[in-house]
Amino acid sequence: MDNLPPKLAPRIRPLSAIARLQHQAQSTPKANHLLVAPDKVVINKENVRDTFRSLEELSAFMRHIEWPVDALRGGLEDLQTRLDELASLDAPREQLDRFRRIVQLALDIEREGQLQAVGGVPQEDHYRIILGSTRVMACWLLGRDVELRIMPQQDAVSELRAHLAENLSRENLTFAETARGYLRLFAELMDAEQIQQISITQVMKHLNLSRTHSRRWRSVLNLARSDEAYRTKILNGTITSLERADALTRQSNSRSNQKLGNSEAQGATNGRKVTSPLPSSSDDNKGTTGPVITMTNNSVNIENDYDLASVERLFTSLFRAEAQFQMGIDTQLAGRIDSYIGSHQNLLSKPSDLFIHVQWLMDTVCQLPPTTDT
Repeated sequence: MDNLPPKLAPRIRPLSAIARLQHQAQSTPKANHLLVAPDKVVINKENVRDTFRSLEELSAFMRHIEWPVDALRGGLEDLQTRLDELASLDAPREQLDRFRRIVQLALDIEREGQLQAVGGVPQEDHYRIILGSTRVMACWLLGRDVELRIMPQQDAVSELRAHLAENLSRENLTFAETARGYLRLFAELMDAEQIQQISITQVMKHLNLSRTHSRRWRSVLNLARSDEAYRTKILNGTITSLERADALTRQSNSRSNQKLGNSEAQGATNGRKVTSPLPSSSDDNKGTTGPVITMTNNSVNIENDYDLASVERLFTSLFRAEAQFQMGIDTQLAGRIDSYIGSHQNLLSKPSDLFIHVQWLMDTVCQLPPTTDT
């Protein structure tokens, strides 16, 4: 009795059974799965990850650092020491980090086998990889065939969405890599005319994010599309988090609002007159138009046409009406609007300050999913 093996907990298999199942899984052919030589596949050049874009690029880097092609097949006696020495080599740290990740994955595959097949679509004489480019490079270093799952032909948007889903599920993408993928996805959606603009609704739909994250990403993606300097800072890793990126969008919006409020008419040569739909107190019901707003280069000058007291009344009425409306929808949001009225209603130093506060109201209310994609 003393020699009996210890009883295992329910659903826990002994190691021998696990090894037997692993061998069975590796030796049993699966539907639509093939073993393909690495030189018969083309790596996904649109990979959102910061990695090598082809086996040729990887091979060139290995020659640069004098890494033997057969290093993982017995070409190096002390592989771990050579890995530790990578940091001291004359090469960009980003490329060294990419290479180290591929080598570590290759060592895992050598020890455990390729646990997940790559995904690719057949071309004339090769397979184009959609999922698993890093696994292909790791198998190439090992000199072994790649297990490949044949995927159906899809459009660019569907392929990119599948590629993003696989990579995001691993939760180790950098902010720059995530932003690169999101920007590319929405560019594809707009090119295919599936959407007209990047709205909170579209972000929630296509990225499956929460309302708060969708609002942040909506702001970040829209500014990145219009501001090249901002986009560069995101993609090169200068901006390292969504929180920082979102804060910069708010600063940009604030500067734009101040410029809008402080701009002055530049002359009749480039301005145009737009009449207000509201009658002024001096009209005396004679059918004349109301105060004139001068539109100049898409900016508005109302400093000389509206008195400050009238604008303050408009500010208070507008915000209180929205707060009352939101009471039946979101009491917390209604409370935020009420608090904003109390702390800002005496801070209008000029009529154009109204635009800054209306922008805050729009940003705050639009955190709710809009009923239409506007």
